[in-house]
Parts: sequence; structure tokens; C-alpha cells
Amino acid sequence: MLFSAVAGGGDYGSLPQYHAPLSTMREELLQRANPISDLKKLNPTKAEAINVWLLSRGYNAENAVFQGLSARRQDMAVMLDAKTATVIGIAPFKPWD
Repeated sequence: MLFSAVAGGGDYGSLPQYHAPLSTMREELLQRANPISDLKKLNPTKAEAINVWLLSRGYNAENAVFQGLSARRQDMAVMLDAKTATVIGIAPFKPWD
């Protein structure tokens, strides 16, 4: 694994055999998720775009939460249903400072 990571091949996160179904992580996902109000604070000029993004998928700030996603080019927000932890989608909003 070390040699793969050093060579640019990635680590455990890039190998599907080490992934677990999201359904088995529901409680942990919801415990670690953040309210949409935090996302709006991190993206003050995009608060309305966040609302529009959620509304276009049938959600709002009350029935959705988010977790950060670290990506190679741009970090994004993974939007989740606040009760079921079902992934709504990945949104192009800054999830942290």
C-alpha cells in the first residue's frame, strides 16, 4: 500500500475492495454530518445557490445535511438526507475552511 501511494496509485480509499456500503454507516454518517446552515456560513455568497441546489432535488436546509469530500482538484459537499443518510448528490460548495 505504501509503494502504491508513493507511486501516485492512491491508498485504501481508491481501492474498492476496502469500501463499505453506505447503508452500513448510516448512524455514523448522520452523527458526523453538518447542518446546511454551516455550509451557508462557509459559502456566504452562495447561500441562495445552495437553496436552489437543494430545492431542485426536493430538499431544503431542514431535511438535508452535508459532509465534506476531499477531491484532487476541488473539495465538495456531499449532501445527505437528514433522516436516512441517503446521498442526495455531490454539490460544488466549499465544505470547510
